[in-house]
Amino acid sequence: MEPTVSVLIPTHNMGKHIATAILSALEQSYPVSEIVVVDDGSTDDTERVMEQFKDDDRVRYLRRDRMGQGKARNLTLEVARSEFVAFLDADDLWTRDKLERQIPAFLTDHKVGVVYSDVVVMDEKGSVQYFPKIQRYSGCITQPLFSGNFIPMSSAVARRRSLEAVGGFSESLSMGLDYDLWLRVSAVWKFVHVPEPLLLWRSWDGQTCSHNFKGRHDSDAVIRSRFLEEFPGMVSKKRIRKTEALSYLGRGINYLSLEGNRTAAALDFVKAIRFEPSLMGAWKGLAKCLLPHGFCSAGN
Repeated sequence: MEPTVSVLIPTHNMGKHIATAILSALEQSYPVSEIVVVDDGSTDDTERVMEQFKDDDRVRYLRRDRMGQGKARNLTLEVARSEFVAFLDADDLWTRDKLERQIPAFLTDHKVGVVYSDVVVMDEKGSVQYFPKIQRYSGCITQPLFSGNFIPMSSAVARRRSLEAVGGFSESLSMGLDYDLWLRVSAVWKFVHVPEPLLLWRSWDGQTCSHNFKGRHDSDAVIRSRFLEEFPGMVSKKRIRKTEALSYLGRGINYLSLEGNRTAAALDFVKAIRFEPSLMGAWKGLAKCLLPHGFCSAGN
């Protein structure tokens, strides 16, 4: 008997996209057992849009007052009935063969907890923009994952008990819930990367975390600190120092390029250098902050 799959879709004010997301799940070549939609207090036309699926027994629509991301995601997980769960954000789409390409990876190794894929980025209207070239990993991935999240949420399929074993999603975080979850799962379970773009990820200006680089930095710092406390010894000291350096380097670059804040950028570049003195990008960034504006603009 083939493993069953529940598709989990938490949503808030995504009435303009949610129907196409659901259809991309219903049309999978590997049939889904159910699609659990938790409406987290939407004030748009989501409820009306969902009317078109009321006669499809595979689609379960739960409308709730505003709970927040963590609680909404945990509710989808709590009510799911299948052995495997596949995450799908309400503004994303799957290729028709996504689950067919991923489910077999679980059957060859009972220690595999999550299978994920590459993505194609599209704009709000659904036009393909580019294919991100990101290094992704399989196996025991805690070390590289600690340095940054490379697992797209809507690309992931998980063995449900691997998520339940670590307590599901954090309800105290407002950002980085997926990163936090993947890190905790990686401490116990293997991950498999399918190197195919099976997810069409929609990028648009209204996304909560898209341009909040300061919030992302702070959230990631909290997530990593919690992980090190819960799983001591899982990450090497060298990896921790390098990650801190790259984190400050990244925020410094954003301060400089997005806000033109040379003072804040310089402070972050100094912090990066303290963690990793040989990090040339931080030295170059610091030089740009300290040199006269005219000199930098001349390309020297």
